[in-house]
Amino acid sequence: MEDNIALLNQLYKNVKMGEETISALIPSAQSEAMRGALEKQRSGYSKFSQKLRQELQNHQAEPKKFNAMTKMSAEIGIKMNTMIDKTDSHVADMMVQGSTMGITEATKGLHNHKNACQPARQLAKEIVAFEQQNIEAMKQFL
Repeated sequence: MEDNIALLNQLYKNVKMGEETISALIPSAQSEAMRGALEKQRSGYSKFSQKLRQELQNHQAEPKKFNAMTKMSAEIGIKMNTMIDKTDSHVADMMVQGSTMGITEATKGLHNHKNACQPARQLAKEIVAFEQQNIEAMKQFL
């Protein structure tokens, strides 16, 4: 049971970070194509956060919230990065880096929580596949 909640919370934090990061990046997107791609990814992250929240509730647990400093640090980093370069290529590069971190964290979660239930492990695998699709979608903007 502990592995279930730990894995689900780790995944939840990652997808919420992706969702919030994209929300901060959308205003910086220069083209409609980039905005559309970001909106599509944000929608995917939102769907995963809902699934993860439901799965946590199935285990009588609540999603852990972000540390306020982590959230603020990420927002400042995004603003600084996009002040320097707002091109679609730069935003795509940032998104590729974020998705790569998401893949890494979900994969670590799978390895560190080997006793997690099948639904939690399946969600982790779906998130890895989603992040890989996100990377492929961003390549056209690089």
